[in-house]
Amino acid sequence: APSKASEKSIAVLPFVNMSNDPDQEYFCEGLAEELLNILAQIKDLKVASRTSAFAFKGKNQDISLIGEKLRVRNVLEGSVRKVGSRIRITVQLIDVLSGYHIWSEKFDKQMNDVFAIQDEIAQAIADHLNVTFGVDEGDSVLNKSTDNFQAYDSYLKGRYLLNRMDASVEGALKIFESAIDLDPNFAQAYAGVGNALRAMGDQGMIKPIVVSEKANTALDHALNLNPKLADAYVTKAWINTFYDWDIVQAEKQYLMALKFDPNSDNAHARYSTLLSWMFYRHDDAISEAQKAVEISPTDNSNHYWLGIAFCFAHRYQDAINQLQHAIILDPNSFLNHYAFGLVLRLNNQISEAITALKTALEIAGPHPWALAELGLCHTDSDELEQAENCFNQMLKIHENAECGVHLSFLSAALGKIDLAFDYLEEAYKSREPWIPIVQCWPSSDPLRSDPRFEDFVRRVGILPPEMQENDNP
Repeated sequence: APSKASEKSIAVLPFVNMSNDPDQEYFCEGLAEELLNILAQIKDLKVASRTSAFAFKGKNQDISLIGEKLRVRNVLEGSVRKVGSRIRITVQLIDVLSGYHIWSEKFDKQMNDVFAIQDEIAQAIADHLNVTFGVDEGDSVLNKSTDNFQAYDSYLKGRYLLNRMDASVEGALKIFESAIDLDPNFAQAYAGVGNALRAMGDQGMIKPIVVSEKANTALDHALNLNPKLADAYVTKAWINTFYDWDIVQAEKQYLMALKFDPNSDNAHARYSTLLSWMFYRHDDAISEAQKAVEISPTDNSNHYWLGIAFCFAHRYQDAINQLQHAIILDPNSFLNHYAFGLVLRLNNQISEAITALKTALEIAGPHPWALAELGLCHTDSDELEQAENCFNQMLKIHENAECGVHLSFLSAALGKIDLAFDYLEEAYKSREPWIPIVQCWPSSDPLRSDPRFEDFVRRVGILPPEMQENDNP
């Protein structure tokens, strides 16, 4: 409740677009997100995540209710009006308990003065909440990342598209590249390129080798320009894990991200997957995922990651409870229903798992992950005809998109062990990004007694504990 929230806590709501042009939404969201990112660098200030705060966009809810849901004491809201080359930004810092304005200001300036406005707003908030940016202000994030307003404007457009998490990511990539053309020293734009390439790889839109080479190059360039970009470290860590198969380097990247932004729920949540899946440090993984939930309690994805951490620690009921909460927060999330089905199957609740997985398929269409899990449920129930039907649907998907790892899982469950290893070899040669999960995923269990499994895992280079113990008797 807000009465228990720290006085040094804040949520930045998406700014309202007061311009006549609805296409300016990207600028309003981007400006609020930039302020959020600046404030998140303050060590003693708890900042609600973008996903949680922006979930209230357009809902016109009472400030006290927003504060209660986000567990913050203060809320920053504002509006933006753009007319030609001029911009008017109005902001209010509100105390959730009293409902009174702690501070408000109106800025009427030229568009290229937006950087100075951001600095002034951030500093005013810090002053009123009695927090500081630290001793190295001369090198802090308050320094603008580009002097070129057109490049900055393009960057905001690209990030707006990237945040949609759909096929728009290809457009985001082109816009980030145009921002770099306008300012070749724009660190955030290079980070945007790396993140867009990562998202395209995760969606199967480009080859894994392209992600590994081009995204790493862009991210390295971003970090050379600005070594404090936490999001760039998080993206590199994900790529190190799933595209480079280098989990040691991945952990270093996550720790760097958390050093520069300890308030990043995204860093905590994704670090939990590395600890759980790759290092089998389940207590640490749960702790990291719990930190993400504490930072951003209304973000369904954080509850999803915590549910996954509980699942791999074999705390299935805790995982079920957490994923149920994630589904309440976002009933239209494919991942929430897919993971719910996975955990229910592992907890031997097969009929409930089938229901959850069918819901996932209704949301996303014939997705190979859910089809593989549904097929596994049917094999567990000796419904082999239905399992084969799932397998055949996956074969059609495999004609245009790589899903060899999940085809291997279902092949193994159907007793087609040689075929399962054939699919793994095919996935290995194409460097399918989900190869690193083979060693830890429960669906690999039918393959573990076969000598080919250990050979395969050793070639990938990420070993489960039993293989590490064999190496160190």
